Amino acid sequence: MNNIYVKTMEECGELIQACAKVLKHGDTEKHNLSEECGDVMAQIMLLIESGIVNEAVMSQKFIEHKAKYRDLYKVSQGYKRGQGFTF
Repeated sequence: MNNIYVKTMEECGELIQACAKVLKHGDTEKHNLSEECGDVMAQIMLLIESGIVNEAVMSQKFIEHKAKYRDLYKVSQGYKRGQGFTF
């Protein structure tokens, strides 16, 4: 069971690195950022499937967080209303 925690931490670390590379190198790194986001999302789904994470709690927090920050992150060619995923 500890392996799922370790792998999730590793994937989150790789996502952090991918974010830093986009800030440093720009759009050329966005493909890698997308891939790392997918890896982290997969780990989150595995945490749910394993019963480690409560999906209802996570979904409620997701909705609240998105509502709180939605307008802050709307920038040119960045976050746009209606994009993304839902649980």
